[in-house]
Amino acid sequence: MCNTMRTSILCAAFLGLFAAGCAGDLSGTGGGDDEQSATCGNGSVESGEACDDGNAANGDGCSSTCTTEQSATPKLNVTVDKMTVNSELGKSEKFTLNLQSQGGFAESVTVAASLVNAAGAPITSMQVMGPTSVAVAADITTPTEYTVVIPSDATGTALAATLKFDVTSSLGAANMTSTVNVAPIFAITINAGTAAQDPMHPLAAKTFTVKRGAKLHMVNSDTVEHISHGGGGIPHEPGVPGAGTNGLPNATYIVDTTPIALGTNGTFGCHSHGTASYGTIQIR
Repeated sequence: MCNTMRTSILCAAFLGLFAAGCAGDLSGTGGGDDEQSATCGNGSVESGEACDDGNAANGDGCSSTCTTEQSATPKLNVTVDKMTVNSELGKSEKFTLNLQSQGGFAESVTVAASLVNAAGAPITSMQVMGPTSVAVAADITTPTEYTVVIPSDATGTALAATLKFDVTSSLGAANMTSTVNVAPIFAITINAGTAAQDPMHPLAAKTFTVKRGAKLHMVNSDTVEHISHGGGGIPHEPGVPGAGTNGLPNATYIVDTTPIALGTNGTFGCHSHGTASYGTIQIR
């Protein structure tokens, strides 16, 4: 059909334009549909975003649509590192209260830490140690340590205590709780290397008080025999020193104090190594 020179030139031009258009379509680079859209909340500022703080919250300087907010709303978030702790008599447990500032919040806040039972009544046989006032700096997390002290005579039965943190600031009140489960077990551990060194025995010349109903655990973590002595109302561990039947390494001698009379002041220690290892156990 392109049988004249002029017609041939026009045809060639037309075909060239058509081929260029087709080539552009085949390359897949002509449209914008394949460009990846920005994802708000991933912590990375992408095309079309003024900010991205890694969350979808408003009021913190960067909105849920990743636009800059004119004025951030001050906030204080309160969390604790442990929700539940299982413990025993004579131990201490540490908790970290995290006070996170957002939106420029900065001031000293009041912290009231307490222990209550299932009915909400205060538990006075245990203590919480830690600061009552904490200086919170702007836009960072301030970790603060608290210690729950569980005396040997805290309870004679299983106890579930609620550790409460009541935080008060200019923003109002916030609270956080953890559970402290206390088993009525007072464990006395004879450490490795103690052997016949009487002053190193854990009860040597010491006095401990437990409530009737609690259990005494004499734990032998040494590599030699330690038969537990009991006297003055505290049951003695059966067995003869050197017989290889009791007081063996990695063994535990357990005394249930339930049948022992209130007011008993008995002796407890290591029969295998003599009276210098003995201490006093008071049953109250």
